[in-house]
Amino acid sequence: MKKIVSILFMFGLVMGFSQFQPSTVFA
Repeated sequence: MKKIVSILFMFGLVMGFSQFQPSTVFA
């Protein structure tokens, strides 16, 4: 379960950052 939570957390972080600075995520 921890692995799933970690993946969801990281995915949420990436999505959150992409909304503010897409260039930083895709750079």
